[in-house]
Amino acid sequence: MKWIGQHIVDFIARFRSDVYLEDLATTTEANVLVVDADGKVSKNTSVAGDLTSIVAGTGLSGTDLTGPIPTLNVDAVQTQITQVGTLSSLVVGNIFISPIANTILSVGDMYLWATGDDIFIDSDNLIITSSTNDKPMIQLKATSINTGPSELSFVKDKGTGGIDNDEIGIITFVSDDSTEEQTSFASITAEVSESFNTDEAGRLVFKVAESNGTDTQLTTGLLIEGEHATDGEVDVTIAAGAASTTTVAGTLTMGSTATLDNSGNLLTNAATATALTAGDKTIDGSLTIGANTAGHDFTVHGATTNFSKMEWDASADFLKFSDNAKIVFGSGVAATDFDSSIQANGSNLVIYNDTGNIQIGDTVEITGNLTTTGVIELGHASDTTIARSAAGVVTVEGNQIITSGAINVDSEAQAPIGLQIARRTITTAEANSMSSTPIELIPAQGANTIIEVVRVTARVDRAATQSNSSSDMNLHYAGKEPGTYGASSLAHFRRFMYGKTTDIVERRGVADTVSGVTLTEDVDAAVEVSFDAAATNNCFTSIDMYVSYFVIDVS
Repeated sequence: MKWIGQHIVDFIARFRSDVYLEDLATTTEANVLVVDADGKVSKNTSVAGDLTSIVAGTGLSGTDLTGPIPTLNVDAVQTQITQVGTLSSLVVGNIFISPIANTILSVGDMYLWATGDDIFIDSDNLIITSSTNDKPMIQLKATSINTGPSELSFVKDKGTGGIDNDEIGIITFVSDDSTEEQTSFASITAEVSESFNTDEAGRLVFKVAESNGTDTQLTTGLLIEGEHATDGEVDVTIAAGAASTTTVAGTLTMGSTATLDNSGNLLTNAATATALTAGDKTIDGSLTIGANTAGHDFTVHGATTNFSKMEWDASADFLKFSDNAKIVFGSGVAATDFDSSIQANGSNLVIYNDTGNIQIGDTVEITGNLTTTGVIELGHASDTTIARSAAGVVTVEGNQIITSGAINVDSEAQAPIGLQIARRTITTAEANSMSSTPIELIPAQGANTIIEVVRVTARVDRAATQSNSSSDMNLHYAGKEPGTYGASSLAHFRRFMYGKTTDIVERRGVADTVSGVTLTEDVDAAVEVSFDAAATNNCFTSIDMYVSYFVIDVS
């Protein structure tokens, strides 16, 4: 059947397949289409409206269940609910349970009661945190009326036989160091010392952190260990290292006997202790007087009338021998029979050796004066001899040692002289002013002395081209600047660095002719260097001057 345009047909129409309604408009009509058992479509005007009744099932109750608006309640006790599906959260009283981060939160205090007496937690770690000062705290509180205690029990059940040195439980004390690094500062460990059945023994180890200044580690300070196969014996080891100090605040009791008081006085064997003040005594073993850093003095007196004695002064940390007390070596009996001795006689320290030489097998450092009336032999007598030949004159194997001082020589005589060297680094600013401000290379050497220049080396670090061809560099005595060549110049550098394009080293010997110096102008005078005309400004980074010379005493 085909429709063209808009037609209203008053016939019964049947459709054997699906019927689609397209481009339907939205309205507020309350009527609906319904289909009866025969497939007939009709309009129903009574579908809309309020509920007329509702039935409350198990665990539910309500009011006005017959309408028009019923109220349905969930009973407080739900005995029929055996399972709840996945919840986003659950609030029970003040307890909030959330699957986010697996959290159980109590608004107030939380209590756990187990009517079967036991609570089991199967987990690797149980961590309790608190930001409150002096918290968290774990308290085991016994409320029964009897003498039994609360108990904190560490149990190790491996499911197999135990072995020696099994660690049963450990308590570790961890805190921040100065850089907020978590550091173990102490620990208490219970261990199996002997695991053999019927002969078991335990060990308890107390450790604290100690350091060498770089590395920190836990070290045993107290070890308590039961002896196996020995009834009633427990060994205790205190401290670590020979330098450790163990302090007993009160009296030390050994067995049932008070042995030492807190001042270090021996309380037992009083008769023997008194006898130690007189007579001969033999100690077969080590003798220690006082504890480390405690400090105790002792004095040993001589039997002669000069009151010689040896004294250890703990407050000053020295062993003192009084004047005339003598340390002797050898097999002699009388004081004069021994091979060697050391003695302070009130004025000098006398080291005496009757046979052979006094030998020192290592480096000797003398911070004071050394006086000898003989010679100094190096190696052996025929090797190298250092000796004094006159006041201020030292020889090695008869040859005079030359010093750097001024040399005075008589007429028709000769004398060796010491060659010296001076160095002066001239800066850019100093070089810019050298035509008006001389630079001192060698200071004046004192009255009646003259400086004789032997050779000059100039090591030039060039910064730019020196373009003044009239700039000469001269060495001269102070007051003779700028040191004219052939007159007062001791060493002459003509056209110094003129046109040079690289760094350079220039060397000069002493000038052949120096005629512009009088008999007094070179005496007690410094040696200087100058430019006779200004060099190009800032053309030198530096000029390093080396001058070799010797000094003559002309008095």
